[in-house]
Amino acid sequence: MNDENFNELLKYFFEEAYQIIDQLEKSILELEKDYSNKDIINEIFRNAHTLKGSSGSMGFKEINEFAHLLEDSFDYLRGEKNVVLNSDIIDILLESVDVIKKMIQARNDSKVYDDDNSEIIEKIHSIPSLISTGFKADNKNEPSKKDEKNESFVDLIINSTELEIFKNQIKPGFNLYKIVVEFNEEDPMAIVGPLQVYSSLRDLGIILKTTPTINEMNQDKFYKFSIYLFISDKDKDSIKKFIDIPDIVSELEINQLTFENLKSFVKDKSSDDGSMGVNNYESKNEENIGERIEEKIFSKEEIDSNINIPRDLKEAVTKASTILRVDSNRIDELLNLVSQIVINKAALIEYSSKIINQVYSFDILSSDSSSLVSYLSTIIDSEEDSLILSKKQVERILNLLSQSNLIVDNIKNSTNSLSNELQVYSRTVNLLQEGVMKIRMVPIEQMLSRFPRIIRDLSKKLNKEVEIIMEGEDTELDKSIIEELFDPVMHILRNCMDHGIEDVTTRENLGKKRKGTIKISAKNEGNIIKISIEDDGGGINAEKVRKKAIEKKIISENRILSLQDIYDLIFTPGFSTADKVSDVSGRGVGLDVVKKALENLNGTIQIESEPKKFTRFIIKIPLTLAIIQALLVYVADEIYALPISNIIETKRIFENEIIKIEGKNAIKIREEFVSVIFLNEIFNLNKDESKNFSYLIVVGVGDKKIGVVVDSLIGSQDIVIKPLRNSFTKVPAIAGSAILGNGAIALIIDINQLILSEYKNEISELDINSRI
Repeated sequence: MNDENFNELLKYFFEEAYQIIDQLEKSILELEKDYSNKDIINEIFRNAHTLKGSSGSMGFKEINEFAHLLEDSFDYLRGEKNVVLNSDIIDILLESVDVIKKMIQARNDSKVYDDDNSEIIEKIHSIPSLISTGFKADNKNEPSKKDEKNESFVDLIINSTELEIFKNQIKPGFNLYKIVVEFNEEDPMAIVGPLQVYSSLRDLGIILKTTPTINEMNQDKFYKFSIYLFISDKDKDSIKKFIDIPDIVSELEINQLTFENLKSFVKDKSSDDGSMGVNNYESKNEENIGERIEEKIFSKEEIDSNINIPRDLKEAVTKASTILRVDSNRIDELLNLVSQIVINKAALIEYSSKIINQVYSFDILSSDSSSLVSYLSTIIDSEEDSLILSKKQVERILNLLSQSNLIVDNIKNSTNSLSNELQVYSRTVNLLQEGVMKIRMVPIEQMLSRFPRIIRDLSKKLNKEVEIIMEGEDTELDKSIIEELFDPVMHILRNCMDHGIEDVTTRENLGKKRKGTIKISAKNEGNIIKISIEDDGGGINAEKVRKKAIEKKIISENRILSLQDIYDLIFTPGFSTADKVSDVSGRGVGLDVVKKALENLNGTIQIESEPKKFTRFIIKIPLTLAIIQALLVYVADEIYALPISNIIETKRIFENEIIKIEGKNAIKIREEFVSVIFLNEIFNLNKDESKNFSYLIVVGVGDKKIGVVVDSLIGSQDIVIKPLRNSFTKVPAIAGSAILGNGAIALIIDINQLILSEYKNEISELDINSRI
């Protein structure tokens, strides 16, 4: 197998392996809620079986053997009646999943996991003795091997319908073969031997039929013999070289048949409905990846040479986080839109050509009429009072006017058609843009599904009983944002567990339920995703927060703060109300990191709390970071863009409306004073002195807002955010740049940074032009 095929196979394997691990962990946690749920036990068994098969196909022996051990354990559990598990068994199963995670990650990093697993293996073997049915672990009750041996030889059988189909498949230059393979039962890899031969033959020609069927080959049974009805342009020696697998194939017989020979295999009864030719099998695109991998098993030599992934292949092994699964319906929608754009493009070219032709005709007409105009000018300039024109000259003038009117009408019609087509084109492009953005959208469940395990582990560590409730898991968000969002949400959950949820004794004394609750919910609000993380713990002691801030000299003792301002102090670097440092929280870095991470995502965070009842963290982030709708403005001769999502209102103002309050610019808007900043002062640009008015744009983040003064408004437009060069990365209040339709570059204002800097009074004048 060449490197390219092996690369592709690795992608499939790691994609599925990470999904199986996530599902295993989720199922085991569900099993903890209902210890005797046989459906969940069966589901875990199937996942372990799939992982065992796919890892074995790749030659990842350590994963294969450990998954086999886990599969056997669940095979034992599902075979027992009235089995009831317990927390100790759940701990063992979760620890086992952790080991498999490390094994998969090691392979993904071109390594082989070689830690001592004897302790966890011993724990897995002890599972029967831990079950509450009273069993004792002994040799009789240990999980039995599933590798059933089927020694019998079953010859190939076809029916008359298949005979006719096969007849049409046999083309000139191709040979028909019946291949009988006997496998070495002493080799453990022989269990997948029939699939290995199948995969090799498929690369050499067309497989018409097999015994056992391809479905039976996938059932993890040992088959002593397998038979393949096969057509190929290769000779016997070439075929033998590909399928004579050392140590696995013990005997091999390749017989060339004629169509007349084939008739001898026809029986009156229909063949097994489960059988299928290669074409039918390959069309079954809904089979899981593990089964697809098993189809592509390669030879022992290839496994040996690839068992340690070469370093130069490592970059090609895409980790699960970079793989994006896209619904085929969304792809179909995009293809339809692209088809529509092609049609629109043809129409636009046609109308543009018509206009160009009309303009060309008008140009010819203009040249033709210039001589007449010159002649008339000569007559008018003469001293004659009367103007005499011949009939021919009048006809010529009338003809020119008529042609001019006709050309003008044609141009009008063509421009109207062009305008209509451009509207259709614009709508199609907008739909295409939305469709492309949807491709990157994935359910937030991909992130939320990782938290139940984390909460369970923290509960045991902190000796607290906590239940996690999740809502809105199907809410979709840009994949890149989900990846960046995990750590901030994780920090918040750790704080909820450490600071929020009380221990069991305290909760019972307060009359609360013994088990605490953390609720995570997500929902769409227009172009914003709102994520709420709420615990039913002790709430935030605002006075304690204020005293700690004074103690750390974050605020002065006489400063008056609103309740929300006090809550915001929690996000100050180095701030913590914990009496002692723990490895869960209380280190004074968590929530500061949370706020910075969310600001990098153009997001916000707000806290709501009620003492002894709850604390709620509300996160708001945009659906995507790639394309935003922005208001374009002029400041001097420079163009800037302000995200529409942050704009509250715009208005024209005169200079005398700006007043000073404590030395700062402000303006009164509907009985409320709003701080005002001038963008030309921030970026050291000249003020437009040609007019006595400007435009005020009121922008906000959370409950904070300011007014931004600009020279003029251009209009709203969708823009694609581009990163800044290194020289710009330290410029405050600039989030990126955008290339406009006319080629001009607009700098995008970072509203979060702008408001933060204004509130902290940290904005300094900058010479932006010197940085370009």
